Amino acid sequence: MLLSDKLLSNSLMDGITVAPWIAPSDWINIDNCADGNINLLVADTTMATYAFICTTSSGQYHIDWGDGTSGNFDSGATAQHTYTVGAGQVCSRGYTTFKIVISPVSGNLTSFAVTSHSLATQNQAHHILSCVFNAINITTLANAFYKATSPIVSCGLLESFNVKELLLFNYIIYVF
Repeated sequence: MLLSDKLLSNSLMDGITVAPWIAPSDWINIDNCADGNINLLVADTTMATYAFICTTSSGQYHIDWGDGTSGNFDSGATAQHTYTVGAGQVCSRGYTTFKIVISPVSGNLTSFAVTSHSLATQNQAHHILSCVFNAINITTLANAFYKATSPIVSCGLLESFNVKELLLFNYIIYVF
């Protein structure tokens, strides 16, 4: 059960019926998030550039960008990538999608944040369509999506998620 499903069933939601959100059938499935990882589904719209900063309890973190490229990054360092527009999995909505997997090389992921790519000269619209967090050692997600100016369609936190600050949903219009 996703934490979001659990939150929808709590006492604050008594009497309110919320239909479960279902991803479009032609989106890449990112629900199979391995222990310790973060999965993101992104679109190759606008600049098709993405940048993230993660910290780990020790060592580096790894990003598989979903287009055949990947790399290791020091804890706290910015990881950035530019996609070739049209090179992802085709979506009926007019763009292609990529599945990003962020995982620790050693230790655990302790924080995650979207940041601006070095090619961005003004506010950057990151088109993160969906995300799943299964990194139970993350201690904060405060402002994690502050630089993601486009709404995120869905974000799942697995039930075992143990974050101390859930202030991550800044600027997110649709959470569930």
